[in-house]
This record gives sequence, structure tokens and C-alpha cells, in this order.
Amino acid sequence: MKAKKSRGTLLPRWALGDARHEAAHAVVAVRLGLPLAYTSIEIGDDHRRPWQPSGVRSAGYTSLAEGTAQAWVDALPAPTARAAIEAFAAQCAAGIVADMDMGLPQGHVSHRDDTQEVVQCAFWLRLGESGAQPAVRTFVAAAVRRAVDVLAQDDGTAWWHVTVALAKATKLTGAEVRALVQ
Repeated sequence: MKAKKSRGTLLPRWALGDARHEAAHAVVAVRLGLPLAYTSIEIGDDHRRPWQPSGVRSAGYTSLAEGTAQAWVDALPAPTARAAIEAFAAQCAAGIVADMDMGLPQGHVSHRDDTQEVVQCAFWLRLGESGAQPAVRTFVAAAVRRAVDVLAQDDGTAWWHVTVALAKATKLTGAEVRALVQ
């Protein structure tokens, strides 16, 4: 298995998929003006994803400033709060887009957490509480389309730059991502 050097550690090639996934979340957050706190990937024995080779363990995280989503929910039905939750749904859906871009089919187990977060946004907006409901399915599809549009800006160059930087550093602050995107 090929590996990439990263701050004194070896980052396996498959971990680039996690970096690309988290970079998608981060780029969409920054481009939609969401308060990105950080994005990171972690490699260790306590993480395991079903599509990775046996014995391979990693995870990624992208977080907004603490309390952000709750503040939007509390501000509903204000149009600005609704728009922020719709942007957050696109940020969550960016992980689905990244996984599909890497060849994983729609509905793959890897999309579960991201899809659940988009469905949570639909619930906050009172569209429904299940991904099986037509209004929620429409909302999820719209969030995915918006994420695709945002990631396709500049032919994906910003997405690639954030992916590479994250693969090297394993953690980027919101400010570092903003600098790479802008």
C-alpha cells in the first residue's frame, strides 16, 4: 500500500478519500458563508469504515462553530435562519457528493451519516422526519445538487487544494480553509 508523508506520519493512500470527503464539507461551508471551525481526518484503531481494506481505520470530521445550528433553529421561522439551515444541508450533502465522485453509488452505507444530517435539517424546517417522505427526498436531492454546484466552481480547484492540504496536515482550521478557497 502506498503512503503519503504527513507531519512525521505516513498517511495511507486510502486516507486521501477521507481527506477529499472532509474537504468537500469544508469547501461548501466556506463558500456558503457558514462559520467553519475546523476539518480533520484521524487515523487510528478506534475508527473503521466498511468500504476500507481489512484492518484500515480512519474517520473525518468537519465542524461549524459550536452552537451555530441550534441558533438557526431557535431563530426559525426567520428567512435568514431558513436560508442558513438550507446552506448547512448542502454542506452536509457535500460528503455524499464526494463519495459519489470517488465511485461509491448513491445510497451507499458511507452516505448514512451525511444523509441523516440533511434529513435533520429537513426536520428542523418542518418538511418531515423521514428520508422516505417525498418532501424530505426532494430536500435531500436539492441539497446534493447545491453541493455539486458549489464544488464544481473553479472546476474543483479549491476542493483539490483543501484535499491536499488536509492530507498533509490532517487538521485545518476554518481560517486555513478560507485562505485555500479564496
